[in-house]
Amino acid sequence: MSNSDYRIIVDVKIDNGRSNVSILYPKDQPLLSVKDSSHILASAISLLVKSSQKGEKFKDYEIIKEIIDHLNYEFVDVDSFSDSFVNSKIV
Repeated sequence: MSNSDYRIIVDVKIDNGRSNVSILYPKDQPLLSVKDSSHILASAISLLVKSSQKGEKFKDYEIIKEIIDHLNYEFVDVDSFSDSFVNSKIV
């Protein structure tokens, strides 16, 4: 990944209790790989958890454990990603 500014847009729509998540990128931005995008989003989660615990009633390790459990569940549940895809013209 070259030195540049990047934006990743997470668009979430909740419909009948299901979250429909889209990962979007500005059209005028150089493309990012799935791996680079995943690392950037993981860093954003870390930053969010670490910075928001001040004044909150949770410990950072508690929410990180919840996130890891959530990821494990998503990868085990056969329905979770049955309709997912990567548009190679975008990523």
